[in-house]
Amino acid sequence: MFEIDKIREILCEEIEKYDGEPIDLSKMGFDEKTIEKIIFAKNNNCKIFSMFFGNRYRKKIDFSNISFDNFYCSAVTFKDLTGVKINPQTIYNKELINADCSGVEFIGSFDGVNIHGSNFSGSKGAKINPQTIFEKNLSCTNLRDVEITGSFDGAWIVGTDFTGSRGAKINPQLLANQSLYGTNCADVEFIGAFDNIHIKETNFTGSKGAKINPQTVLDKSLYGTNCANVEFIGPFDDVDIMGVSFKESKGAKINPQRVKGKNLMGTNCDDAEIIGEINSSVLTFGSSIEDKIIEKPTEEAIAIRKKIKKILYK
Repeated sequence: MFEIDKIREILCEEIEKYDGEPIDLSKMGFDEKTIEKIIFAKNNNCKIFSMFFGNRYRKKIDFSNISFDNFYCSAVTFKDLTGVKINPQTIYNKELINADCSGVEFIGSFDGVNIHGSNFSGSKGAKINPQTIFEKNLSCTNLRDVEITGSFDGAWIVGTDFTGSRGAKINPQLLANQSLYGTNCADVEFIGAFDNIHIKETNFTGSKGAKINPQTVLDKSLYGTNCANVEFIGPFDDVDIMGVSFKESKGAKINPQRVKGKNLMGTNCDDAEIIGEINSSVLTFGSSIEDKIIEKPTEEAIAIRKKIKKILYK
């Protein structure tokens, strides 16, 4: 054991000063078992990165020929590492939870793999079928650079980011809990209705096919949603549109007197048609129509104005 510790210590001292291309340790004469002992440590039944071979050393290593079989991948950041190739079928417990997979090349399927919360941005080779991953759960996952190869029927996508993914087609009616809460839907094609769908704080920018009747969404709420690329096909009576952006949407006809609580606070009404009166009874703080409030004159103000006009124009 001392021998490995000494080898690692000397190696770290030397590569600390090294500033060239990532190093292939096998070309230094180390065999596969020695390399594994230098870089990894054992933790119960799996292997993890050795705390004595920290990231500042790892980022100077070429991992192209180093196996990640039985490696504990959850919450690991692979960013800045070179040549990492991972077969999701052979990692420890098939768990890739909350991992940063930037720079990773995936060389196997994701069948039965738990990918909840992982970030695939900057990875390559990831082909994911929502039907075959663990519990069909893609919640809070960043799917940039991922190719989607199956449907989302019965899948969980709360807080998921589809920006930069390929092939995502979603029927909202068939989602596990009918929720798009907090989801970034860029590059998604919608192929179904939004009746009774939870879409608070959803971002539709860059999506296509979304046709929404505000009367039929869950709780009649679009709270905090970016509705760019959405086509609206119903009225907004009693609908919560606080903090909503209608910029680059179409078909939105809004009567401020009829929306929930007469509340347009933080709402961007660009590209929406205002079809009702905007006055002091409407809450508009932070909205794009705040400067359009029309105050109805009081009887006292009308009387004063008449007196002034009588004097000025007698």
